[in-house]
Amino acid sequence: MKMKNINFTIRNLSYLWIVPFVSLFIACSSSDDGDEVTTLEVTPTSISLDSNGQGSFIITSNTLWVVNTDASWLSVSPKNGKGNGTVTVSATTSSNQERSAAVTVSSEGLTRNVLVKQSANSSVTPDPTPGPTPSGTKGSHQGHEWVDLGLSVYWATTNVGANSASAYGSYFAWGETSTKTTYNFRTYKFTDFSNPSASYWGYFTKYCNKSGYGDVDGKTILEPDDDAATVNWGGSWRMPTFAEMNELLNNCTWEQTSEGGHKGYLVTGTNGNSIFLPLGGAKDESETLSEDEIGYYWTSTLSDTSPLGAMRLMLIGWEEISGSGRQSGLCVRPVYKP
Repeated sequence: MKMKNINFTIRNLSYLWIVPFVSLFIACSSSDDGDEVTTLEVTPTSISLDSNGQGSFIITSNTLWVVNTDASWLSVSPKNGKGNGTVTVSATTSSNQERSAAVTVSSEGLTRNVLVKQSANSSVTPDPTPGPTPSGTKGSHQGHEWVDLGLSVYWATTNVGANSASAYGSYFAWGETSTKTTYNFRTYKFTDFSNPSASYWGYFTKYCNKSGYGDVDGKTILEPDDDAATVNWGGSWRMPTFAEMNELLNNCTWEQTSEGGHKGYLVTGTNGNSIFLPLGGAKDESETLSEDEIGYYWTSTLSDTSPLGAMRLMLIGWEEISGSGRQSGLCVRPVYKP
C-alpha cells in the first residue's frame, strides 16, 4: 500500500546521523598516519560581472588542481595549477538577460564551486515577451532538460552531476554546493565546533530556527549561494521547496521500475509526461549507503521541528517526505520556473 507521511521524526534522522565517537576515532587515526591532508578552498565563492567584464578568485591548496566550466560564454585562466593561485574569469558580452554559471575547481576527490553572475546588457533590445508555455511540453534551460508534469514548476530530467536520467549524480550536504570525501557534522559548512556552546553537531552558524542549536536567524529556505542546483546549473534552476516536493508526491503517479540498469521510480504527471528518479542512496561519512535500494532527494526547506535536519523525499518501497540530518550527502533533482 502506498504511504505518504510528511512528519519529521527523530527515527528518520537517526539512520543518517553520525556517531560522534566514530568521527573522533577517524580524526585521530588520520592525524597519526603522517599523510598530509589535501586542502582546497576558493575565495570568494561568488563573483558578479558587468555586461562585458572580468573577475577573479583565489585558490588556496597544497596540491594540483584543475578549473572547468560548462558555460560557453565563460573562459578561465589558468585552467590548472599547483598550490595557491589566482584564476581570472572572463565573460563575453551579455545579452539583454542576466545569466549565471558555475566554475568548478577539482583536486584529488575534492571540488569547490564559484558562482559567476553577469548582469544584463542594457544596450541590447529585449526579445518580445514570450507567451505562456503550453502544458505538456519539454525544453531546456542553461543546457539542462526540463519536463512539464502539469505542476507549478518544471522538473529536471536528471540529477545534479548526472549525465543521464538513471545516473545518481553528485551527493550534497544540505546547504553545500560542492561534493567532498567525508560527510559528517565535523566537515559540515555551517557548524562551529569552537563555540563554547557546541554540542555533538557543533554550533549552527546559519539556518537555525530554534535556540540552543546555534545562532537563530530564522532562515528556513536555502539562499541561492547555498543551493546546489543554482550554483552548479545556474540560471533559474534551484532545489525544490517542501511544498513543491509535496506537490510532486501527491499529484503524480509513482511506479517502481528500472532504467539504465538502476532501480527507481517513474513519476508521471496528469498530462502524461514523466521523470525517472533513481535510488541513489546517501553519503554518510565516506560510505555510500543503500545504493540502488533507497532514494533520497533534498528539498530547500529546513525542518520546522529541529534545525538538525532538513526536509527530503525518501523512496523506500513507499514514498514519504520527512527530515534527515543536514550533514548527510543526498541527491538533488532541480526545478525550474520561467
